[in-house]
Amino acid sequence: ELKHSVILREEAFNLVRIREKYNGDQDLIMGDAITECNFLFTYYTDIYNKIRKNEMDLQILNKFLDVLRDIEDGKLDQHEGSFKVGTLLKEIYVDSALRKADKLNEEHDRKEPEYKGPQVEISWKDFKRLQSKY
Repeated sequence: ELKHSVILREEAFNLVRIREKYNGDQDLIMGDAITECNFLFTYYTDIYNKIRKNEMDLQILNKFLDVLRDIEDGKLDQHEGSFKVGTLLKEIYVDSALRKADKLNEEHDRKEPEYKGPQVEISWKDFKRLQSKY
């Protein structure tokens, strides 16, 4: 039985090594990478391109490959694996969005309120009267 997780991990590592060897020169990388990482290029082209362009977090990829390996080895069924992948996706998208929101809130909390000129005390009755004029 073909186990993609092992091949994917090995070829992803090879692609990173090739990328570092040619210091980002995409033409040279393509030449070696297509031969050395043919399985990744043929069946997982999007992952191949993201790794080649250094657009993928390899720690996250490794976590997904760990789940895939556990499914392939029979340690997890597909439902349990799906739950684990969902949890990873939550960490990536939801938790990171919450961290980003917290960071933005911290930045905005530190700013001093903008001065809007002198404030005038006004009653509700006067406010409604002013609104009806417009």
